[in-house]
Amino acid sequence: MKSSWCIKKALNISFYILLIIGAVIAFTLERHKQIYIIPLLGFNILAIYFSHKQYKLNVFFVAALITAIITDIVSLLAFSKFHNIVVFLTSLYITGFTLTLKKYVSQSKFANFLKIYVLISIILIAYVLYMILSYLMNFITGNSMLITLLCAFLLVVLVSTIAIIYLSNTYKNGPIILTSGMLLFFQIALSTINQYLYPHRLFSVLILLTHFMSLYFLAKFIVETKPING
Repeated sequence: MKSSWCIKKALNISFYILLIIGAVIAFTLERHKQIYIIPLLGFNILAIYFSHKQYKLNVFFVAALITAIITDIVSLLAFSKFHNIVVFLTSLYITGFTLTLKKYVSQSKFANFLKIYVLISIILIAYVLYMILSYLMNFITGNSMLITLLCAFLLVVLVSTIAIIYLSNTYKNGPIILTSGMLLFFQIALSTINQYLYPHRLFSVLILLTHFMSLYFLAKFIVETKPING
């Protein structure tokens, strides 16, 4: 038991150390240099997940996390050349995370999602995405735009799922999943701005931090929370 606790503690500490190293690399070196740290961060989160064995393996989460790592690598190597592939892979891992969280949705408390302030929040998120997509129309068209619209829609679905889980007030660590969703939304929105509208190294740092903190909190929620139907 003590050995297991030490392993979990070491993995959490190593994650934050790698995250700090990644932030320094993102701020001081060329963007593609992040490729040396991103796989380490991703697989560290995966190791944290596997270090908790009390619940049944969530295949969707593991597959989505690995897809996210691949997406990050492809994006760093040649985002412009493989734009459609990057957006498609992003759509895949967003869908994977949504399916991961499906087990945590309380159907009996779904009505909470229909509260007016929640609907307003979703509308605001959709509006932010609309504004970003309207700017993107100057840079991408045709099939690329359709794939991007699909990705945006799937992001709204994921954020909505997270909102339902949080508002159901079923889990004491609900704020963890809410934070994960907010960081993921911020990371994707900021990535778009950084790639097309205003590239800046500070944005690269924020993108890396929000991206991996989002994945970390999602993994933390899963390993600490028992699914409703499992």
